[in-house]
Amino acid sequence: MTPTQRLQNIDALRGIASLSICVLHLGTDQLFPPEFVLVRLLYHNPFNVLVFRIISGYVIIQSLADQQYQWRNLGSFLKRRYVRLEPAFILSVFLVVFLNYLSSTASNYAGSAFQLNLPVIVTNLVHINSLFDYPFLNASYWTLFVEWQFYLLIGLAAPSFLRASPTQQSIGLVLLSSLGIFTDNHLSVFHDGSLYALGILAWQWHRTPITPSTFRWTFFALVCISAYTHRSDLVHLLGVLFAFFVVVFRLPFRFPRFLGQISYALFLTHLPIGTRFTHLTSRYYTSIESRLLILMLGVLLCIAFAYLFHYTVEKFFQRKFKHVLFRTLYLA
Repeated sequence: MTPTQRLQNIDALRGIASLSICVLHLGTDQLFPPEFVLVRLLYHNPFNVLVFRIISGYVIIQSLADQQYQWRNLGSFLKRRYVRLEPAFILSVFLVVFLNYLSSTASNYAGSAFQLNLPVIVTNLVHINSLFDYPFLNASYWTLFVEWQFYLLIGLAAPSFLRASPTQQSIGLVLLSSLGIFTDNHLSVFHDGSLYALGILAWQWHRTPITPSTFRWTFFALVCISAYTHRSDLVHLLGVLFAFFVVVFRLPFRFPRFLGQISYALFLTHLPIGTRFTHLTSRYYTSIESRLLILMLGVLLCIAFAYLFHYTVEKFFQRKFKHVLFRTLYLA
């Protein structure tokens, strides 16, 4: 499989995960009765944010290995991640605040009065709001809080990890992942540590002389840890395992590639855009059939807005900071 085909596989996984999350959030946000069969199916959809943990583990360690990463490169690595993710994120925060204000001016608005809470906004902008018990302005932002913990952890651990033998690497992955057993806090990177480790294990299979037996026992240990740490949502591990096998065995998995390319934009904007559409239209249409149509139109609106956001915001900053980003193949 060529590098382009591998990138298409990663994009396909990103695409199906981001689309599934979008449909889940719109379809379960008071649009249908809780007992409606579609709501149950959406909650049991195996493709959710956990799939992105596998992808991050795989692409980040591969990037660091290809860059011959050392501790002195930590600042550069974090800078690259910042300019890749944060400009679009910051603009999405201002979009959320603006839409919150705009909604509060509507004559039929029934929510809380709009308040420009600067501490909440500022702490959201730097991903530390949860440390001060401030809410996330967008319910999806919590995943970025965990992701930045992973970047810091992998940035500190990668030099030693990359110098170790495959067996030592596997032992390290299992030991570090086992810390997740001691926390149920989904905002801790250790809670998802075994999922990131599975992505790294996939890289080991492709790029290191790891033996099949070492690969098998490492995989088994990481799956057991994942099953314990995510015991309340085991169905989502099916999506994780699917993503793992697609990456490891380079299965020819196809999904509209542009959905993978706009997956970050869709992640950032689907809630403020999509839920406003569904809330507004569902006031006037109450039948199940009409609300199914509302859901489909809402998802299409989210995709269209994400496409626009990607090409006007993300692409602009990617071009502007191209000299500090990783090679295009490994943009996570």
